[in-house]
Amino acid sequence: LQRHVSNEERTLLLDLFRKQKQDPVASSVVTQLPAVQILLARLIVIAVSYCGNDFNEDDWDFVFSNLKRLIQSAVVVMEETSENVNDFISGVSSVEKENDTLEGLGHIVFISDPSISNAQNALSAFSLLNALVKHKSTEGEDNLKSLADETWDPVKDRILE
Repeated sequence: LQRHVSNEERTLLLDLFRKQKQDPVASSVVTQLPAVQILLARLIVIAVSYCGNDFNEDDWDFVFSNLKRLIQSAVVVMEETSENVNDFISGVSSVEKENDTLEGLGHIVFISDPSISNAQNALSAFSLLNALVKHKSTEGEDNLKSLADETWDPVKDRILE
């Protein structure tokens, strides 16, 4: 669902997005806080959706590096969850009650880690970007065509792995 934004709103959004990558202090401990990461992931989705046509190469590099990082952190959480399930199942005896086993598994697979929400935002941005690149490539727009040729295809393949 996308609403029309004015040129002024688009410019302000693009400025806000670019400020996130320009601040040298941005690599501080504060930016690693889960709440900050969630907001950054949401900003990336919104910026790709409304300002993707206006991005330069540095903007795309910032988007790609963050998408990769956000998705990788969720993969780590999922791998840990999978290991916990395997450990739990291997420790369950056949005489234990089925309800206790299911309840134990339910607690293990309930993931409240913010990285899952961030990954959902990253995948939303990935999906929007994929549609944008396909659409603009058919229209022949040079800035996104070169992005697709040089950067997008390898990044897309890596994310799909």
